[in-house]
Amino acid sequence: MRTKAQCTNQERREAVLEVRAAGEATEALAAKYGVHRVTLWRWAKEEGRIKDAQGVNRKKKKISKVKRGVKLRFPGLESRYVFYFNN
Repeated sequence: MRTKAQCTNQERREAVLEVRAAGEATEALAAKYGVHRVTLWRWAKEEGRIKDAQGVNRKKKKISKVKRGVKLRFPGLESRYVFYFNN
């Protein structure tokens, strides 16, 4: 089984710039970076996401606090449990 080529974001950006200069993703460019031509096309399509992953515009995940109460899945059953344990 073939393993994935591990390209850094910088290498991907360089490949995308070459694809843009050539006008299309070619087999020669794909061979140079060790990926399939469709992968180069996909990288060119996702160029903004690759650029953002490089650093400056990278956003950190924010953990939001839940502001709503817990919803009861079986209110009838849970009310019977409360009655049983309180008596």
